[in-house]
Amino acid sequence: MTAKQLIERYAKRWGIENQLAEQIRAFHLDSLCSQVPLAVDFDVTLTILADIIYRHFANTLHAAYHHQTPDTTRGQLIDGIGELRFTPGHIEVALRRRTHTPALLDAGYQDREIQVPWWDGRTLSYSFPAR
Repeated sequence: MTAKQLIERYAKRWGIENQLAEQIRAFHLDSLCSQVPLAVDFDVTLTILADIIYRHFANTLHAAYHHQTPDTTRGQLIDGIGELRFTPGHIEVALRRRTHTPALLDAGYQDREIQVPWWDGRTLSYSFPAR
């Protein structure tokens, strides 16, 4: 193996280890405590799925968010105070404005109305009231 190949392999391994460390920090992947292997496999699968969803969400935002870790994305953009407003055919997620709300506004979340098939066709929208 050449020195270049060795460095490239080590860089890939380091990337994988960093991603595992992020999953441990964000989703407590190191706290699986079931005696049933299937339950552990299911927990790991859900963790990987959640990681993929967080990364996809970050990639829909400004480029500055593309390499954020899931726990940073959650802390800056998702964890917060808000309320759900229900009407017969619509659900509105009203999130209180915070420091990083402009990233969601720039991505056009305030203009999105999503039809959710498994909610009997109800629509979902987001708003960001000042208070």
